[in-house]
Amino acid sequence: YGLALTGDYFFSPSKKLSPFVSFGIGPNYNLYRQYYNMYSEEDSSWGLLVRPEAGAILKIGRAEGWGLIGSVHLDYSTAKSAMVGYNGIASVGFRIGLMFPGWN
Repeated sequence: YGLALTGDYFFSPSKKLSPFVSFGIGPNYNLYRQYYNMYSEEDSSWGLLVRPEAGAILKIGRAEGWGLIGSVHLDYSTAKSAMVGYNGIASVGFRIGLMFPGWN
């Protein structure tokens, strides 16, 4: 489980195509569990989570309140487990979505 305080920077927010970068940092809790048929062994640890991201928003329509968003991010945690031999965990993720105008 991870919780990150994240900040975004948009390079050209007023243009139709707006690239952005984002960075998040916070705590991460990992629970490792190894199963041996009906028996199990577990280990848990806390670590630091860092999450850089890069992507773009493509605004659609006249008012440009609608848009498409796409990005790629790397999640890295310093959480460790001697039981299963982990010394930090990393994953890559992708985001594709629809942006729509908020209600006033």
